[in-house]
Amino acid sequence: MKVPKQVSIFLNELVGRSKKTIKNYESFAQVFWSYIDKQVKEITVKDIMKFLKWGVDKQGWKLSTMRQYAVLAQRFMSEFKDDAFMKDIKKEIRGLPRTRKYASLYEGVYVPGDRIDEFIEKAPNEELNITYAMILKWGLRLDEALNMNYADINAKLARITVRGKGAGFEKKIRNVWVDRESLGKVLGYGGCNGNEISGSTPLRRKGKIIHIAARTVEVNWKKTARKLKLPHWKKLTPHDGRHSYAIDFLLKRKKEGMAALTLLKNQLGHSDINTTMIYVDISGTEARDIFDAGVKNESS
Repeated sequence: MKVPKQVSIFLNELVGRSKKTIKNYESFAQVFWSYIDKQVKEITVKDIMKFLKWGVDKQGWKLSTMRQYAVLAQRFMSEFKDDAFMKDIKKEIRGLPRTRKYASLYEGVYVPGDRIDEFIEKAPNEELNITYAMILKWGLRLDEALNMNYADINAKLARITVRGKGAGFEKKIRNVWVDRESLGKVLGYGGCNGNEISGSTPLRRKGKIIHIAARTVEVNWKKTARKLKLPHWKKLTPHDGRHSYAIDFLLKRKKEGMAALTLLKNQLGHSDINTTMIYVDISGTEARDIFDAGVKNESS
């Protein structure tokens, strides 16, 4: 069945929505009405659940794709259906099987700790080299690295101020400790002298350190991963470099117990330590061992 006229009118009159949202609505409508032969008012919650099952069983959708269409169905139907219908569909969607959180990390989609230095050195140019270092050595998100300013660096303490996610007064700000070697390379790239790098004199440079587009980093990240013949290189993104930092951080500090986990939480800017705990599992560091080590440190 073709997309009903009522739905087509709605799609054509969408205003105040992002291009991505509009495209997602249009995509959902095409796929959904290629499966179902009903007008909007006739559609039931059961129809939508059958549609999702059809996608998995007959079209080979992954669970992530199925859940994406489930969310789209919920948002789309909210434009046409009443509260009772929406309450029922939300209940059904909550019961759908979930994808494993951080599945890509369990598959090993990150730069291994013993190849981090090699990855950085294989960057196509010096500016990318410095960007890679900020991500893999400091645990920054890509946008955080690209927005890093000289004014955010305290060379004397080897500490940086990171302005993370959010906007205005809600923007998360955190202090991150960094190693002096990578810090020296970053400041050296900016033309800072030895006294500035050591922190004995203030930094003279102002403004941003990096002046490249995020897309440039993303494209070259995959090229570097391919050059090094890393597994899953096609899936690797700069954000996986942040995961690489976290896993390597814990592996090198197993003996520090809970202190290492707490510090990593602060380094990454997580608001909840449960988010940080995922790296305990992936790094092979036993949570019980880390906890016990922390207890021993407290009693010594």
